[in-house]
Order: sequence, then structure tokens, then C-alpha cells
Amino acid sequence: MNEKVLAEKIDTLLTDNDLLRKHLVKVSFAAVGINAKLDNELHTLRNLVRSDAVIEKINQQVESIARLLMTIDDELEQNTASLSQQQILQGLLEQLSKEFPDLKQKIERIITSGVNHPLFKTLDKLVKILPKKKQTNSFFSRLFNLKSVSTTENTFYAESIQQIQRTIFQFLDQLNVPEKFSPQISHVREFLAELDSIDRVPDVMSSISALVLDINSEDKSRFEHFLNQLNQRLDIVQDLLNTHAEAQLKDEQASKIMDTKVRAQVHSMQENVVAAKDLNELQHNVENRLEQVISNLDVFQEVHETFVKKNQEKMGLLNNQLNESRSDINELQHKLQKQQHLAETDPLTSLPNRYAFQRKINEEYMRWRRYRHPLTLAIADVDHFKKINDEFGHTNGDKVLAGLARGLLAASRETDFIARYGGEEFIMILPETHLNQATKAVNKIRQNIASNPFQLDQSSQNITLSIGVAEFEDNDTIEDVINRADVALYRAKDKGRNTVCCELKNPSA
Repeated sequence: MNEKVLAEKIDTLLTDNDLLRKHLVKVSFAAVGINAKLDNELHTLRNLVRSDAVIEKINQQVESIARLLMTIDDELEQNTASLSQQQILQGLLEQLSKEFPDLKQKIERIITSGVNHPLFKTLDKLVKILPKKKQTNSFFSRLFNLKSVSTTENTFYAESIQQIQRTIFQFLDQLNVPEKFSPQISHVREFLAELDSIDRVPDVMSSISALVLDINSEDKSRFEHFLNQLNQRLDIVQDLLNTHAEAQLKDEQASKIMDTKVRAQVHSMQENVVAAKDLNELQHNVENRLEQVISNLDVFQEVHETFVKKNQEKMGLLNNQLNESRSDINELQHKLQKQQHLAETDPLTSLPNRYAFQRKINEEYMRWRRYRHPLTLAIADVDHFKKINDEFGHTNGDKVLAGLARGLLAASRETDFIARYGGEEFIMILPETHLNQATKAVNKIRQNIASNPFQLDQSSQNITLSIGVAEFEDNDTIEDVINRADVALYRAKDKGRNTVCCELKNPSA
């Protein structure tokens, strides 16, 4: 080794030695204030370093400090283990009374009543009564490691509250609320609009839960009332049918009796004709028999007309009841259709949601298994969506998702089905479409989205999609194809985003 290289290495070592000494001094200051003995030992260490003492003395001092630290640690563990809950609470009372003299009585009450309760419950009560805004060097801040909130954190906190408000408002918009619940809905909306702390969110959700339960109970009661009415009307129908059958039986019996009587009277008339000795007697006998026949016919006619009249009245009543039932059924069907539409629609984008996708893909899958017509899936993910939310806020992020939904619908075919799959992901079903055709189709959609910038806070931003495509093959399940499309999507991300990739079941085939 020549002298130049050796000199350079010596300089490097000297430089490193100086840096180590400086860092050692800085580190020693970080531990000041923990223990008086430790402060003295640290002071000695700094003097040794600053006086350029030899390494051996510095090492001895560091070892001495290490032994002292172990002793201090053991003492702390013993002291902590020996502290009773009452001693801890007494210490809290003394310290907090100094920091918050205005709250001294409340603090004393909580700590006094907390002797026989779990410590964490007492601490929780203390946290709730203490002021929100405190200096970060106060005892309680140090105890719970509280830190002042930065401007960025405040902004994120406000945006989080706004996101919660938007989500709950969208949920309320979806509710099919009867008129009688309008005041409660208005109250919840006002409470939600004034939401200024995440701590109040449980109260909002509790109010909404109670309201939803009330609405569901109301809908259940109305549905039960409808079923009871329908059941009563069915009883009327059954009663009418029974009455009609009974009346018809009586009518048939009356007809048989009438037939027997008429036959008997005609037979008697025939006998009288044979036995008659002169024309006058024959005429008289025939007239008497005919009057009896006519009388019997009149009675039968009256009974029959009464029967028909009663049937007509009951049939009219039945028709009215059935018409009312039909109207109620139509109203119920309309409400059920509306509820199903709301249940299957994403409130932000107005696209079908994941539930609707599952129902649709099950239908297409069964059709594919039966006829084996081509069927392809595509999953699209918004590139750098978190960055959009972070830079422009969640409100603009929502605008992007809603705009993308409109763009996807506008660029797709009528036969295609597009749903919001979750978060910033969209999923497409392309019936009667092979993999290569689907890849070309979704690539046109991707290009169309990329070439139409979004206006976010007076700034024009290009939004792009990464898309993965997979076709149903062989004995695929729905999950198989979704997984392949997902793999293709991640490959599109790895390739730099804003691209379309496809995944075959057997790439070598």
C-alpha cells in the first residue's frame, strides 16, 4: 500500500471518528431529564468526548452508563409493579388538578368514584371531560402521547367527515320513505349537515338505524295489512264458491222435484183423459192439471230467479274485491321493483352495483354453459386514483368516478353490461364476444377515456384506465374467469398502466 492511499484511509478514519463523537454528544442530550445520576454520567461522557479523550476512557464511561441504565430500568419495573390503582389515581388527581384547576371538582369526583372500577374506565371518563385543545407539553398529552394536529392532518380530518356525510346522504337518498317519516328524515339530515367531529358519527348512525327499523316496521305492517285484506277477500271468494255450489245443488234438486211433479201431473192427465166419460169432465180435469203445472213452474221460476240474483250480487262483490286486490298487487309490485332497482344500483355512479353484476353474470354463465356462445369479462381500474383523492379531494374523486361511469356507458355497446365492482374498479360483461374482439372493444373504451380530460379544480387532468380481459373457456367457473381478468389487470399495471392486457386459460394452446 503506497503512502498516498494510506494517508487517505487515515483521513477517512479521522473523519469518521469526528462524526461518531459528534453523534454521541447529540444522543447523550436526548436522555437528559430521566434520572439525576444518569444526567451526571452523561455530562461526564460529553466532557470526555469534547476533550478528545482516548477511546478506552470513552468506552469505560459508556459501559458505566449502560450499567446505570439497567439499574434504573429495574427500579422502574419494581416501582410500577408496586403501584396500586389508588396510588395511580391519586397521582393523576394531583397532576391534573394543577393543569386544569377549573375542572378540579369534576376530576376529584371521577377519580374518587373510580377507585372500585377498572382503571381504563376512569381514564376514559377523564379524557371526555378534559378540553380538546391543550398544549402538547401537558402531563396528559405526554401520558397518552398526544401530538398537535398538523394542517395536512386537519385537512384530511375535514375531508374524512365530508366523505362520511356524502356517503350517508347518498344512503338516505336511496331510502323509500313514507310521508309520515319526513320530519325524522329532515332531523337526521340537519344533524348530519352539522357534523363536525367523527366522534359524533355513532350518534348519526344510531339515529339512522332507528329510522330504518321504523320504516321497515311500517313497510312490514303495510304488507301484513295487505296480506290480511287479501286473505279476507279469498275467504269471500271461497264462501261465494261454497254458496254457489250449495245453491246450484238446491237448484238441481228443485229441478228434479219440478220434473217429478210435472211428470206425475202429465201422467195423471193422461189417466183422466182415458177415464173421462164426457168432454166437459175431460176439459175440467185437464184445466185443473195444467193450473197445477203452471203453479209449480211459477214457484220454480221464482226460486231460480232468487238464486241467480244472489249469485249476481255476490259476483259483483267479488269483482270489486278482486279489482282492489289487483290494484294493491300492482302497487306492491311497483314498490318491489323500485326497491330492487335501488338495491342493485350504485348511488354514486348510477351504474349497477356488485350485487346486480352477480345476478347478471349468473344468468349469462348459465346461458354460456347451455349454448357455448362466446362470453368475456373485463375488469377496469382507475390509474393513480389515490393520488387524485389526495391532491384534489374526495369530492373531485367522486366526480371522476361518476364521469368515468358515463364515459364507459357512452363508449360501450348496448349488449354490454357495466357495473361498479368496488372502489375505483369497474367490471364489464361482453356477451357473444371472443377474447380478441373484447380486447379491441375495451381498448377503444380506454382510448376514449384517456383522450377526454377531466376538469378538477379548474385544472385539466387526464384520467386513464388499466384493463384486464379474460374469456370463458372449457369448464370455467365464474371465479376462474374473474381471477384471470384480475391477473391480466395487474399485468397491465406492471406494464406502466393505461393499457389493456388479456389472459388465456392455456397460453400455450
